[in-house]
Amino acid sequence: MLREFNFAKVMAVLAVVFGVSLGLCGLTAVVASAAPPLAMLGALEMAAMLLSLLGMIVVGLAWLVATIAGGGSSDGLEFQKLFDDERDGKSE
Repeated sequence: MLREFNFAKVMAVLAVVFGVSLGLCGLTAVVASAAPPLAMLGALEMAAMLLSLLGMIVVGLAWLVATIAGGGSSDGLEFQKLFDDERDGKSE
């Protein structure tokens, strides 16, 4: 099961969510001075930011434990594909 789980893809998605929520949180802080009702969005963005950060920590630790426990490939260093190559018509 660990060989089929793509840790890199999950980390990339969580990092994008963290970055977008961080940017929106900053944008909301700037706009909230002009429109106070928008300040409530800051709590939602902060929650998304904290949950994605927690997710990155948990997935990172799980990735480390899986690698130490032998869940990784024994072929040495190799790249993980984030996305399937659709040009070949097959997915790995």
